[in-house]
Amino acid sequence: MSSNEYPPEVRCPPDKIVLDHQRGVKICAETGEVLEENVIVEEGEWRAYTPEERARRSRVGGPVSYAKPHMGVEAQIGPYREPGSRKIRGFSKKAETLRWQRASKLGRVMSGVEKNIGQALTLMDDIVAKLDLPDSIKEEAARIYREAAQKGLTRGRSVEAMVAASLYAACRRHKVPVV
Repeated sequence: MSSNEYPPEVRCPPDKIVLDHQRGVKICAETGEVLEENVIVEEGEWRAYTPEERARRSRVGGPVSYAKPHMGVEAQIGPYREPGSRKIRGFSKKAETLRWQRASKLGRVMSGVEKNIGQALTLMDDIVAKLDLPDSIKEEAARIYREAAQKGLTRGRSVEAMVAASLYAACRRHKVPVV
């Protein structure tokens, strides 16, 4: 069966798609065509045959998400508390903790694009909640918006209009009816 027998939108049969972990690409084994580049593999690069091995080799932290500001990868300095206590003990410890928190916030230099994405994601959260859309739509819309913002397509346009457009496009891609 040749690749010409598949519909135009299907470039490769699903059972012939190979993921090259070293280069981060998806390749069609039948035609040799590179289907997708810069693929992030979220599965572990090891093998675990028993639950004990799987538990020992597990990763920590949440998954990377387009729908979060910094894509879900962020460190925060919380308030210093003595073990078993609810309050910060001592003025010097409190002052030191506040200094660390302030330095952490100031250290996060955000470009105009990052600020725009943060504002858009906040607005997107509200709209997704009001329309009761699934998380997959929110994730896809956030990916579309990020891509557009990084290419400079959002410049000079209202955030509200671009968020609405990215949500609409995500709904169309996932075949979710839009009211």
